[in-house]
Amino acid sequence: MSSIFALVLTFAAAAPAGQVARPAIYEPSTRFEAAIRGQSSSPTFSDPLITTPIQAPSGAPYNPFVPNPGNSVGPGQDPFLNLAPGEMPSYASPYGQQPYAPGGMYGVNGPQPYRLGWTPRVDAGYIGTSTVKAPGAGKLEVVEYGASLQYVTQLNESIIFSTTPKFQGRLLEGPGSPSLPGSLYKLGWDIALETMPAADWSFRMAFDPSINTDFQQGLGGDAYNFDGELTAFYRASPEFMFVLGVLYWDRVDQFILPNAGVVWTPDDRWEVRLLFPKSRISYFLGNFWNGSHWLYTSGEFHVESYQIEVPGAVSRSEQVQFQDWRLMLGLRSDHPTYEKFLEVGAVIGREVEYRRGTPGFDISDGFIARAGIRY
Repeated sequence: MSSIFALVLTFAAAAPAGQVARPAIYEPSTRFEAAIRGQSSSPTFSDPLITTPIQAPSGAPYNPFVPNPGNSVGPGQDPFLNLAPGEMPSYASPYGQQPYAPGGMYGVNGPQPYRLGWTPRVDAGYIGTSTVKAPGAGKLEVVEYGASLQYVTQLNESIIFSTTPKFQGRLLEGPGSPSLPGSLYKLGWDIALETMPAADWSFRMAFDPSINTDFQQGLGGDAYNFDGELTAFYRASPEFMFVLGVLYWDRVDQFILPNAGVVWTPDDRWEVRLLFPKSRISYFLGNFWNGSHWLYTSGEFHVESYQIEVPGAVSRSEQVQFQDWRLMLGLRSDHPTYEKFLEVGAVIGREVEYRRGTPGFDISDGFIARAGIRY
């Protein structure tokens, strides 16, 4: 029996004319911390919405590579700062602690400001019915949903602090054997420190504790995950950024993974992120339909785990781990007051493993679709 679900999203109203919506501080144009953070702290809802909206005050789509005649926003400026015509922001440039110079821009995304203050996000996903392989039996279908509320602030002139309480849920139908709960939940809190780019280097340190359970029994040690990240970013040139770091994921298995690779931006339309555990290739489609749009393809390694109750003559507690690879094709769009994405693809290499003696099993490859919005 197929699951039917709906996601209802309401769009936030634009700030009144002349009112500062949020202050901003620029980060490197090829920054991909949200993708990696999504994988390490909330693997199912990796956030492909990397770019913060850069829009003219008039609401017209803003292209950072072409000046917008008729408004006060020049190339590289954040319109929410309400700068005077021709005035440049005195924040960090994409390549160092200096005012942004239009001639030095590279990359499909343009300058990306940190949005100080609150940013709500809502996401949903669906994994189609797939066959469970022996020693399991039956079929499995999954509906995913989640929400988060990020708060970002500047501690001093060189350090950005973010805190993100979040919630995610899973609705499972099947399999016939072994029995899995109909609902799974995750309550997490992502805490991160990031340095502003200086002398071509920047750094990120993050800690993400979470409670993962079906809430059928009292919480034990299997319900708690403690994830962490330490990553360095080196800007070798406008076209190349190198990444070297480590991730720790606390699941049934303890994963210590490289957080590494290279980001290549050969021109103003392409961006190639050859990274692990998530890679992505983006192509800038242009500004139309009151927004800026990107087509992308991505691949990621995904793992999550939960404490569950195993039914029987005497029910017992168990920890289950879901592991897979996800290959996606997506479209993301930046609009004056919100961002959205829609992606479809395949989930492959699916494995289910238990900590306390329940036999594990594999799941056949399946279809996956995800969508989300942030304000």
